[in-house]
Amino acid sequence: ESMKSNTDRSVHITSFIGKTSDPDPLCLLTEFLPCGTLQKFLRGLRNGPIPHWYIDHTRTSSRRLYNNHQVADDLMNILIQITEGAKYLANHEIVHGDISTRNVFIGD
Repeated sequence: ESMKSNTDRSVHITSFIGKTSDPDPLCLLTEFLPCGTLQKFLRGLRNGPIPHWYIDHTRTSSRRLYNNHQVADDLMNILIQITEGAKYLANHEIVHGDISTRNVFIGD
């Protein structure tokens, strides 16, 4: 279900643009989020390679080192944003049905 208007949207929910008219296969068109899925990001943190956009974000300006404290803070922030998105959907009586790391996309 799409939102009734663009003014009634959350920054934590990907914008829905459209869908195919033929349901086989059904394809949805959403806004582009350049950093990929949370699943790919977490696998990169665990197994490598860590995405270049994230390494640039987490380096300290003086020592240019990977900052593990920043990673922990960012992961907590991601969890808070997912919760805010789910809360927004619930407040609009929308059931997502499949909130998983493969369905969480990371923007800029």
